Amino acid sequence: MDGDLMMRPSTSRPGGWPARGAALLAALVLALGAALAAVTPAAATPVPAVAGKACVFVRVSGAHGLGHTGWGYQSSTSTYTYGATENPSNNPYVSAGGDIGYWKESGSFTAMVNAMKTRGYDEYTCTTVASRQPAAAAAEALVVSGGGYAAATNNCMDHTYRILTAYGVGFPAQPSWNWAPRVWFDKIADDPAWSLPVVISSPLGVWKVTYCWKNFTCEVSEPWTFKTDGRVYLTDSNGNVISGPYTSTPPTASWLIGTATYLATVDGTTMKGTMSTPTGQTGTWSAQRR
Repeated sequence: MDGDLMMRPSTSRPGGWPARGAALLAALVLALGAALAAVTPAAATPVPAVAGKACVFVRVSGAHGLGHTGWGYQSSTSTYTYGATENPSNNPYVSAGGDIGYWKESGSFTAMVNAMKTRGYDEYTCTTVASRQPAAAAAEALVVSGGGYAAATNNCMDHTYRILTAYGVGFPAQPSWNWAPRVWFDKIADDPAWSLPVVISSPLGVWKVTYCWKNFTCEVSEPWTFKTDGRVYLTDSNGNVISGPYTSTPPTASWLIGTATYLATVDGTTMKGTMSTPTGQTGTWSAQRR
């Protein structure tokens, strides 16, 4: 009997452990899935890109005529952050943590332009980025502020490039291939994605020019902007550049606009000269400060 009982295969009764265990395990799996779903974060909503304006400023006479640049970017709807590395010691190398003349301010667009004008900057050009990154630009500016200075590889132009690149700007010209900041500025301003240079500080001012071709009625031109660095621009009535620069070298200057060659004598208060064309037309012109 005992042997028969020991050899008899066991059978499960309805409601026995195997059935109850399977049901319990299924319930635990469902409960665990629900718990995990409750703590799993929902997919993040994409943050829409916000466009922003970035600007480069130039002081043409800086660095013994090589030029000097500053930077500015739109940090919010009506606020701009702007600054530069001035390197007041003029040393070609300043170690990290040394005084590189770094400064940064915030304010309206007008405040930015006025701050740059007060510090002797001559012009600026701006572009718009599709997705501004002011936090990244601020972080890079902080690195720049304590990162020293090197005339060839870590100068005002490099700092401007690094900060605005972090902001989202794609520059058409690289500092490594344009060692003179004023040349780099001109190449940027020549790119269609950037605005024509806006003159904010012209030592010779903006002049109204009257020109008289021989045997023709005298006319009054759009204003011209004459700069002591020898560049001439055709501007609108607000000093915004329409075309140029045209090469000249005050106090005796010559330049070509269209087919006409203009000769000038400039002493800072009066301006006059002659003009001629390849076809033999001649005339005189005079300028009056606006």
